[in-house]
Amino acid sequence: DIARNVGTRTVIAIDVGSQDETDLCNYGDSLSGWWLLWKRINPWAEKVKVPDMAEIQSRLAYVSCVRQLEVVKKSAYCEYIRPPIDRFKTMDFGKFDEIYVSETS
Repeated sequence: DIARNVGTRTVIAIDVGSQDETDLCNYGDSLSGWWLLWKRINPWAEKVKVPDMAEIQSRLAYVSCVRQLEVVKKSAYCEYIRPPIDRFKTMDFGKFDEIYVSETS
Protein backbone atom coordinates (compact mmCIF):
# COMPACT_ATOMS: atom_id res chain seq x y z
CA ASP A 1 0.00 0.00 0.00
CA ILE A 2 2.84 2.40 0.76
CA ALA A 3 4.46 1.86 -2.64
CA ARG A 4 1.07 2.30 -4.28
CA ASN A 5 0.47 5.57 -2.42
CA VAL A 6 3.73 7.09 -3.68
CA GLY A 7 2.80 6.45 -7.32
CA THR A 8 4.15 2.98 -8.11
CA ARG A 9 2.04 1.34 -10.82
CA THR A 10 3.18 -2.25 -10.28
CA VAL A 11 4.40 -3.86 -7.08
CA ILE A 12 6.30 -7.16 -7.16
CA ALA A 13 5.79 -9.04 -3.90
CA ILE A 14 7.96 -12.10 -3.23
CA ASP A 15 6.69 -14.16 -0.30
CA VAL A 16 9.51 -16.05 1.42
CA GLY A 17 7.74 -16.64 4.72
CA SER A 18 6.99 -20.15 5.89
CA GLN A 19 3.52 -21.59 5.48
CA ASP A 20 1.32 -21.81 8.53
CA GLU A 21 1.40 -25.28 10.06
CA THR A 22 -2.07 -26.79 10.20
CA ASP A 23 -1.46 -30.24 11.68
CA LEU A 24 -1.85 -29.13 15.30
CA CYS A 25 -4.17 -30.96 17.65
CA ASN A 26 -7.43 -29.24 18.57
CA TYR A 27 -7.49 -29.66 22.33
CA GLY A 28 -10.37 -27.26 22.95
CA ASP A 29 -10.38 -24.24 25.23
CA SER A 30 -8.09 -25.74 27.85
CA LEU A 31 -5.27 -28.25 28.03
CA SER A 32 -4.99 -30.77 30.86
CA GLY A 33 -1.48 -31.73 31.85
CA TRP A 34 -2.68 -35.23 32.76
CA TRP A 35 -4.35 -35.68 29.38
CA LEU A 36 -1.19 -34.52 27.62
CA LEU A 37 1.03 -36.77 29.74
CA TRP A 38 -1.22 -39.75 28.97
CA LYS A 39 -1.07 -38.98 25.23
CA ARG A 40 2.73 -38.78 25.36
CA ILE A 41 3.41 -41.97 27.33
CA ASN A 42 0.69 -44.13 25.73
CA PRO A 43 2.26 -45.75 22.62
CA TRP A 44 -1.17 -46.30 21.02
CA ALA A 45 -2.52 -42.80 21.56
CA GLU A 46 -2.57 -40.22 18.81
CA LYS A 47 0.40 -37.89 19.18
CA VAL A 48 -0.44 -34.36 20.25
CA LYS A 49 1.43 -31.34 18.93
CA VAL A 50 1.15 -28.39 21.28
CA PRO A 51 2.90 -25.17 20.19
CA ASP A 52 5.53 -23.71 22.50
CA MET A 53 5.66 -20.02 23.46
CA ALA A 54 7.90 -19.08 20.53
CA GLU A 55 5.50 -20.73 18.07
CA ILE A 56 2.52 -18.97 19.65
CA GLN A 57 4.23 -15.58 19.38
CA SER A 58 5.20 -16.29 15.79
CA ARG A 59 1.62 -17.28 14.94
CA LEU A 60 0.24 -14.11 16.50
CA ALA A 61 2.53 -12.01 14.32
CA TYR A 62 1.64 -14.12 11.28
CA VAL A 63 -2.11 -13.82 11.83
CA SER A 64 -1.92 -10.05 11.87
CA CYS A 65 -0.55 -9.94 8.32
CA VAL A 66 -2.56 -12.77 6.67
CA ARG A 67 -5.57 -10.57 5.92
CA GLN A 68 -3.40 -7.85 4.40
CA LEU A 69 -1.56 -10.44 2.31
CA GLU A 70 -4.84 -11.72 0.83
CA VAL A 71 -5.90 -8.17 -0.07
CA VAL A 72 -2.57 -7.47 -1.77
CA LYS A 73 -2.58 -10.79 -3.66
CA LYS A 74 -6.00 -10.00 -5.15
CA SER A 75 -5.13 -6.43 -6.15
CA ALA A 76 -4.62 -5.53 -9.79
CA TYR A 77 -1.37 -3.63 -9.16
CA CYS A 78 0.51 -6.46 -7.42
CA GLU A 79 2.44 -9.35 -8.93
CA TYR A 80 2.64 -11.96 -6.18
CA ILE A 81 5.40 -14.59 -6.36
CA ARG A 82 5.87 -17.50 -3.96
CA PRO A 83 9.04 -19.55 -4.61
CA PRO A 84 8.92 -23.30 -3.75
CA ILE A 85 10.47 -23.04 -0.28
CA ASP A 86 7.72 -24.65 1.81
CA ARG A 87 10.01 -27.29 3.31
CA PHE A 88 12.02 -24.57 5.08
CA LYS A 89 10.97 -22.61 8.15
CA THR A 90 11.16 -18.83 8.46
CA MET A 91 14.12 -18.89 10.85
CA ASP A 92 16.19 -21.51 8.95
CA PHE A 93 19.05 -19.08 8.34
CA GLY A 94 21.56 -21.91 8.81
CA LYS A 95 20.17 -23.62 5.70
CA PHE A 96 21.02 -20.74 3.38
CA ASP A 97 23.35 -22.80 1.19
CA GLU A 98 20.75 -25.56 0.80
CA ILE A 99 18.03 -23.04 -0.07
CA TYR A 100 20.29 -21.24 -2.53
CA VAL A 101 21.31 -24.45 -4.30
CA SER A 102 17.72 -25.74 -4.50
CA GLU A 103 16.42 -22.48 -5.96
CA THR A 104 19.18 -21.94 -8.52
CA SER A 105 19.21 -25.44 -9.96
